[in-house]
Amino acid sequence: MILYADMVGGAAGDMIIAAMLDCGLPLEHLRRELDKLKLPGLSISAEKVMRGAVRCTKFQVDAPAEEHHRTFNHIRGMIENSGLSPEVKERSVKIFRKLAEAEGAVHGLSADEVHFHEVGAADSIADIVGAAVGMEYYQAKGFYLSDFLFGKGTVECAHGTIPIPAPATVMLTQGFSFRKLDIDCEMTTPTGAAILTAYSLGKLPCSPFSATVVGCGAGSREIEGAPNFLRLWVMIKPVQNTIEEREIIIEANIDDMEAELYPYLMDKLFLAEAKDVFFTPVTMKKGRPGVLVTIIADENKLREIGSILFRESATIGLRWRSINRWKLPRQICEVETAWGVIKAKRVEFEGDVRVLPEYEECRALAEKAKIPLSEVYRAVIIAGNQV
Repeated sequence: MILYADMVGGAAGDMIIAAMLDCGLPLEHLRRELDKLKLPGLSISAEKVMRGAVRCTKFQVDAPAEEHHRTFNHIRGMIENSGLSPEVKERSVKIFRKLAEAEGAVHGLSADEVHFHEVGAADSIADIVGAAVGMEYYQAKGFYLSDFLFGKGTVECAHGTIPIPAPATVMLTQGFSFRKLDIDCEMTTPTGAAILTAYSLGKLPCSPFSATVVGCGAGSREIEGAPNFLRLWVMIKPVQNTIEEREIIIEANIDDMEAELYPYLMDKLFLAEAKDVFFTPVTMKKGRPGVLVTIIADENKLREIGSILFRESATIGLRWRSINRWKLPRQICEVETAWGVIKAKRVEFEGDVRVLPEYEECRALAEKAKIPLSEVYRAVIIAGNQV
């Protein structure tokens, strides 16, 4: 999967986790993984909230207040000695190292000398490790990023009063595009910046993508002048050299129709320009054997195909859904065989060329030459490899 962090209202660790949950990351899975850190009293929850006119998921971490501050080495040891997967461990440590290096650069310290204050608290540890868990769940290498958003003003922290954006945030986002807003709020936190920059894939390229789900992760409060949420796009990229099409699948379950009528129904559906039709044996209510009729067709064929199903089959209901389909470009080519010229399909994928026999063409030639159909198939494939 490909993740695109659309920072419409900034970025913070809890917003990233919340957006992942809104996209489908199971809360129980996240809870089980975070329990492996054995942080005393840590609990997590999620709820639906409104940010402006948009319904979002809000992620909450609750943990007892801590007086001591953790070092980078302490946190690294906690992660490496946990039961987390090697992938989650590696990603979590990388994010914390990036944070430690940024904090160290601000205060003139090495990464190993840095004592985390807010970032060393249990909730920030849960945010960073949780983001790594989410990346593993979505099998994502990282994030494509929109512009970072910075507010203005000051914020209080363990070091005292600091300007917005925080010095560590500025260090982390060097080299990344940003926009400064006239809003008195910390739009991007060091934790959010560390997660996204540690695994940044850069700007979203101008190539085709298909979004499978989009989720919104709420910030901790409403902000006047900006929608306080991060929008996460979970996407796939079509395989190169393929054609992507939008189609529909139409289905009906039938358990009271004579078997002789199914071939006639299939012929009618293909005459209506269905892309594919197939019948699947199924067990229906009360153990009755039945048939699942499945049709793949263009979206504009729904009404016509629905009418055929109601008219030519015993069904009294159907269902349909939209799908995306990838297909390889194909050409009709002519292949020379010992029995004459025959048409076949030629497809190419990543430099590999295949010639596929056409059934009706091969059948006509086999009947004319009075030879087995399988011989014609083999001859077309062999000759096709030389085209």
